[in-house]
Amino acid sequence: MHKCIKNANIYIYRYSSFLYMPSEAEYQEEKDRKKENPRISVKIQDDFDYRIVSKMAKNRDTSLSGAVRDIIHQWILLNTEMLKKTYSVDIDDVNEEIFLETASLVYDKELKPLEVKLINEFPGFFEMVEDVDIQDLADHFEVPIKTIKKILFTHAKVIKSKGLNLTLKEGRIFKRD
Repeated sequence: MHKCIKNANIYIYRYSSFLYMPSEAEYQEEKDRKKENPRISVKIQDDFDYRIVSKMAKNRDTSLSGAVRDIIHQWILLNTEMLKKTYSVDIDDVNEEIFLETASLVYDKELKPLEVKLINEFPGFFEMVEDVDIQDLADHFEVPIKTIKKILFTHAKVIKSKGLNLTLKEGRIFKRD
């Protein structure tokens, strides 16, 4: 475990028996991380709650804040319907926001096995179908719409190499000759 000592805007980390002074880049990275995920302080006033959280932390070999973070995360996952009804918070919308914010940073352009399988099935599907709603196509192949969109947006050359010239317009996929 380490302790951080702040003195005149210089952070010195104390690991067991030696001192470590981070580089300016490491210091800035830590500062940026804290801006992205601001600290929230919670005071547990009830002795019962405090003892429960303390025991949880001890049994999981984590800090009190780590135990509280786990409790909150599990509560969110187990109460998605209540969050939607009571607080108007849709978990899917939050996931989509996070995806859109980070997609450009970590978008994986490598073909996945499922994507290869779908692309290989497209020519047979589009032999009889000239145009299809993207939702209907996703339903037919039993995949999320975002998988179909990723294939169309990222792997157009692979699709064309299969002899298909597809376009997406207003939620519909058209086969062009």
